[in-house]
Amino acid sequence: MTKHGDDWEKRLHGEPLRSGGFSPELKNKVRERIRMKAARYKLTTRLVSSVLAAAILCSGWLLRGEIKLLFINDEPVIAKAVIDRSLDEQGDIVLKVQKFTTDNFMTNVGKAFIARHPGVELNIVEPSGKVQAGVFRMPTYEDYVMWLEQEQPDVVIVPYHYYVPLAQGGYLQPLDTQINQDKSVLNHYHKPVLDVMRAAADGAVYGLATEFSTQALYINKKLFEQYQIPLPTDGMSWEEVLQTAQKFAGLEGDVTGLAFSDPASPYSLVQSMAKTQGLRSFSEDGSSITVDSPSWRQLWEDVIIGIQDGWINYSGPGNQEQSSSQGGDGREQLILQDPFAMGHVAMRLDSGEYRGRLNYGAAQHDLELEWMTVTEPVDPAHPDRSSEYELKSIYAVRNGTLHPEAAWEVVRLAVRPQTTSWERSSTMYAPLSVQTTTISLNEGHNAAFYRLSPDPGKLTAENNQSVSAEQLSRTASIRNAEIAQGNLIMKSVLQGERSLEEGLAMLQGELELAAERGEVEQ
Repeated sequence: MTKHGDDWEKRLHGEPLRSGGFSPELKNKVRERIRMKAARYKLTTRLVSSVLAAAILCSGWLLRGEIKLLFINDEPVIAKAVIDRSLDEQGDIVLKVQKFTTDNFMTNVGKAFIARHPGVELNIVEPSGKVQAGVFRMPTYEDYVMWLEQEQPDVVIVPYHYYVPLAQGGYLQPLDTQINQDKSVLNHYHKPVLDVMRAAADGAVYGLATEFSTQALYINKKLFEQYQIPLPTDGMSWEEVLQTAQKFAGLEGDVTGLAFSDPASPYSLVQSMAKTQGLRSFSEDGSSITVDSPSWRQLWEDVIIGIQDGWINYSGPGNQEQSSSQGGDGREQLILQDPFAMGHVAMRLDSGEYRGRLNYGAAQHDLELEWMTVTEPVDPAHPDRSSEYELKSIYAVRNGTLHPEAAWEVVRLAVRPQTTSWERSSTMYAPLSVQTTTISLNEGHNAAFYRLSPDPGKLTAENNQSVSAEQLSRTASIRNAEIAQGNLIMKSVLQGERSLEEGLAMLQGELELAAERGEVEQ
């Protein structure tokens, strides 16, 4: 390096990295360096990569995971992004990014974007919501649209139930042109998720999800081997799953056949079974309610019998309060009081995020649990369909942005494989990445979550927030009542306080009252 270059690199020491980007002084120095060597591209690539990496290190940004994002396969991706995309040659850009309180934008995407584009300043804005009982409540869709029209962010990060009406209402920019020009973005993008994104409006892609959530059956391989019971397979029906769980009834060693994500809420298992079979407790607009029927009665009977005979895990009333009052590290309690993680349950129905708890337990407690996953139970009439599918944060570009290239770069970076890496044994959170390259990290643990697809049309209809306020209020009231009253009533049936027939009739009545309350409150 020349003497001038050495002197320039020394002058890179400056202010620490800010949440919105590098300091103006440092941005100017980087631009100066890029222009200085623009004629010698290869050399420039190496020099600018080294310079920016040094700047980041001098700024105190020493997190290994984030540094790893800057150099992928030993390629200087920082300099390539700055020079090839030329965002820094467009002058000072202030990119307004909308996120919600629960989004970790700067950690997941923002810092990596700033490193690649130090000339772009990120202005993070959040729509106002409500905090009720210590929990953040998002604004209504109508309030969000009013905020969007006023603030005009360049990039929006929204849940799927906002994405659908936003795409249909013309608030988002179609991204097909950018995707076709940069096909590497979707080389390994999970196709079922992309199909859902297209189904939201007119077949175009208006945003890209970074994560999705679905369920699978977690299998304790050792217990099946110990009791010589055949391992479960992909594509089992609920009838087959329950029959398998029943084989563990009465065995020695305090073993249970089946657990579910919330063992203190037995009605949640009934709801999962109903979803698989296509049973709805209320119509799409909430005008009709059906939970007191032969089909629902059969589901209640199956779960109640399994709990009473001991082959379905149920914590019973009071256990949740006891565990939460014991104090200590919450993560430790989740592991040590988890019967599946501790080897006492043969199967557990849970989401992809549950892998994080098992990975954490293996890393922190040396749990010797040999586990695998198979697909969630399916409807035999639709063996390739998942009934438990949810899209997480969706990155989109607002229609009308003055910085479409920079906004697209944020979206592009958010879904690239390196940014969505999630196999982290030290964390309890392990989201399902939209990048199928992650399957190979541990196929026995991960592949089952990618084998089923949702019904795009059904998922879109269920998440359309542009329906009438009356309908939204009514269905929300019914849904909340069903979760609360369903568990209370089912527990009372389990405790012998009322018959199954009385319980079903009572729940039917409670949901009808909830529908009436929703109409009044809207």
